[in-house]
Amino acid sequence: MKTLIGLSLAVLLAAPAFAEPTDIAVIKAVDADCVSAFVGMQVTVRGIVKNLDELGVSGPCVIEDDTGGILFYDYPIVDFFAVGDDVTVTAWLDQYNGLLELVDEPDVGTPPTVTINSSGNPTDPNIVAPNEAMSETWEGSLLRCDCVFFHDADGVTMFNYTHTFEDAYGNIGTVYEDSSTDLGTMVIPSGWVDVIGVGGQYDSDPTDGLCQDYQMMPRGTQDIIFGASPTEKTSWSAVKALYR
Repeated sequence: MKTLIGLSLAVLLAAPAFAEPTDIAVIKAVDADCVSAFVGMQVTVRGIVKNLDELGVSGPCVIEDDTGGILFYDYPIVDFFAVGDDVTVTAWLDQYNGLLELVDEPDVGTPPTVTINSSGNPTDPNIVAPNEAMSETWEGSLLRCDCVFFHDADGVTMFNYTHTFEDAYGNIGTVYEDSSTDLGTMVIPSGWVDVIGVGGQYDSDPTDGLCQDYQMMPRGTQDIIFGASPTEKTSWSAVKALYR
C-alpha cells in the first residue's frame, strides 16, 4: 500500500502529488549560466533513496532514477522515508551555491508531498572516474570512484574539509569532509582506496557560466574502502607513471 507522509488533507489537495513524475535529467538540465529552468518551480520526481541523514539531520539525501540523481533537503529527513525506498516526491526546486535541491516552498514553507511506492530496493553507487564525478551530470547521485590515492596523505586527518584524489590515469576529483560524519577523525589513507560519496557542488558564483567546484561527500569512514589494487584495474605502465 502506498503511504503519504506528513500532510494535512488541505495541503494534499492543493499540491499535485500524483502528477506524472518528470525525469530527473530534465529537471537538472542547466542553461548557459548553469541554472535549471525549473528553479523556484514545483516539480514531481520518482526515484530510489540512496542515503538518508549521514550528511545532517536535514540531509541532503539522494533520490535517483534511471536518468540521474537529485538531492532532497528537509527536516528531519528520517521522517520522510528510508534508504532503499522507491518514492514519488512533489517539492520545489532550489539552488544553493550551484547545488540543485528539492525543498519546501520558498515563500510559504509548504512541505513536500511524499509517496512511498516500495521499499528495500538496490542502492548501489554509480561507478565513475574521478573527473566524471566532478560534473553537473553526476551531481545529486551516489557515486563510487575505484582505485584512487589522496594527494595530501601525510599522516594528518581528514579534518580539513576538502581533499584531492586521483586515479592511475591522472583523473582528479575532490572529497568534501562533512562535519556531520565521522570522517574528521580518520587519517588520510596513504595507499590505494575506493571512495564512495554523494555528488555535490559548492560554487560561490553559480551563475558565472563556469559550472565548477563539484565534489564528492562520503557518508562516513565506511565510504573509504581499503584494499584497492591498481594493478588489477589499470595498465602497469599507467601505474608506473605515478612514481616517475
